[in-house]
Amino acid sequence: MSAYLIGVRERVHDQDAYDKYLEAAPPTLPASTKFHALDGRFTVLEGAAADGVVLVEFDSYEQALEWYHSGEYRAAKNFRDGAVDYRLIVVEGL
Repeated sequence: MSAYLIGVRERVHDQDAYDKYLEAAPPTLPASTKFHALDGRFTVLEGAAADGVVLVEFDSYEQALEWYHSGEYRAAKNFRDGAVDYRLIVVEGL
């Protein structure tokens, strides 16, 4: 069953570090992942403001969690930590 990673960027504090993350993170994704949204047009209808949104499909919930906890992604994530206020949510599909 597919799973979806929802990333919500709230605020960038260090653009240079965030740019390094944007370069380092995509190659860590499994080849089968699919981007359904990547900073396209969006409207926050309720809740806190957002600066950008990404929606990525994984083959399974477990695959999404394995990717997030992988050493490769953690190394990329180090660029983002402290540079951006960001929320990541994994949700299992129907």
